[in-house]
Amino acid sequence: GCWAVFNCLNCMELLSLEEPGYLLRVFFQHPLACLGLLWYFPLNVGDVARKYIGDEELLRFIDMECYLWSVVRAEMTPMI
Repeated sequence: GCWAVFNCLNCMELLSLEEPGYLLRVFFQHPLACLGLLWYFPLNVGDVARKYIGDEELLRFIDMECYLWSVVRAEMTPMI
């Protein structure tokens, strides 16, 4: 899950997703990567982490990292 998202994002230039021109340009440059990201669009970090990780301490660390970056818990942090 996480490597698939990383690989899709890694092949494109990352700028603000709020600029429609950028989104259109990136889609035409990397259509498969963009379509690959659509699969993860409705998912959140907490659900994906719990699917693959059973260690509660590591899950708490992921939760803390999500909070540091997005100011919400992993269950409320979008996977993308």
